[in-house]
Amino acid sequence: MPGWTDLSHETKTEIVNRLDLMSRNALKSCARAERALVDGTELFLPRVRFVFQGDAALIAAYSSIDRFLRLEFWKDKEKNVVIHRSENDFNMKPSARIPNGDILESAVSVLKSLFAHKNIFLGGLEMELPDVRNYEKWGHDIMRQLVGYRFRARKVIFNWRNFGEDFLFNALCVREDLEERARIGMEIDTYGIEKGYYYVLDSFKFCNADAKPAFASTIVMSESENNVNFAIAALAFARKMGYARVRSKIMKANFPKPNVKGHKDVKILRTDSVVAGVSLYVCTSACGMWVYAVRDDAQHLFIETFKSVRCGLGWLCKKCSDPFEFAYHRDLARRSVHEPRFTGIMIPPITASHADFMKDVKKLGEAYVKLDKSREKKVPKVTKIIKKQAKLPQESLASVPVKSSTFLAVKSSSSIRVSLLISIQMFFFFLWYNSFSSLLLNWVFANFTAGVLLFFYY
Repeated sequence: MPGWTDLSHETKTEIVNRLDLMSRNALKSCARAERALVDGTELFLPRVRFVFQGDAALIAAYSSIDRFLRLEFWKDKEKNVVIHRSENDFNMKPSARIPNGDILESAVSVLKSLFAHKNIFLGGLEMELPDVRNYEKWGHDIMRQLVGYRFRARKVIFNWRNFGEDFLFNALCVREDLEERARIGMEIDTYGIEKGYYYVLDSFKFCNADAKPAFASTIVMSESENNVNFAIAALAFARKMGYARVRSKIMKANFPKPNVKGHKDVKILRTDSVVAGVSLYVCTSACGMWVYAVRDDAQHLFIETFKSVRCGLGWLCKKCSDPFEFAYHRDLARRSVHEPRFTGIMIPPITASHADFMKDVKKLGEAYVKLDKSREKKVPKVTKIIKKQAKLPQESLASVPVKSSTFLAVKSSSSIRVSLLISIQMFFFFLWYNSFSSLLLNWVFANFTAGVLLFFYY
């Protein structure tokens, strides 16, 4: 039987293409030839997430929404870094220990060894750092460890806390591959858990000469939309080289209904906003509603873009968006259930303390658990129904109608029929064999034989 070394290069390449991330890394450690083979085979991961929280860190790599690798970094009592690992679930188990290690240094080292390769392309690299006060210090620590390494990513996403991320881009990514830079946050509320997120508030700007769009997004789970008209207009006024947008599957804010046909089934209407010098472009389709806000002196830069959009909901639309992006963003709030320690994407109210906000996160997680249990109860359970044969009382057996072609389990009637049948058969046997000259003797011995057989049968 041929082994691995007997396979052709094309066959090996095809096999490597079907392997997941950890299987590829295991194969790379076998020999130099295998390392070269793996390094020459491209791998696409839709999302890699890196979180640092000071006393803990997380790396999560997604092959699909249900297939992912999680690595958590914690300190034990002896000040050693312990790496906990899980695949496709949240049941973390200790897998490695680094004596007297540093959490950030250990996490960044694993991150670059797994993903900073020319053959690995990331749909999105998500970075979460805890707060602005130490952001620059931690950012420079990350840059120092990434000297000589770059990630190939289509998009880089920071959490809402990180405002000075520009200096990190040169250290993180290959600029030729980078298409978008984003910052994302979420205002949590138990209202949105059943219907999904209520609306998303975005702002776009184009930075410098590289024309890479920078994108900030706030996911709002609250029902209130009282100030959304002013919010997008104010955002647009601050974006001299950009625009703002609000989008939702079901928009309750008071926007005028568009009546001018745009791209295909999209209707669009230009109107004035509550902020002077800012115009609104209200768009609707079967997918939902989205509204652009742009400064009047920058309309000419984006008007054709607004008119050419078929669906402006982004990941909110299950029909038009990428399946992974739709499912991934829909599950962002569920981090309150699976990983409440790593919820830096969630925005606390301005007046709330950290302790009060963590209570809100816990309450959101409990609401999701309750929702999942209620949905499980609504799903009908498929049970196998076994029909039991009804037992008749002994006194009613005699009244059961008996068919002549059926051998019933009633000994009195069946014995007579069997005895008669055997007697007739034995009579003709003896007659054929000429054992006895008299017909009477033949009949007597036939009945005697039948009786003996019935005695042993019953």
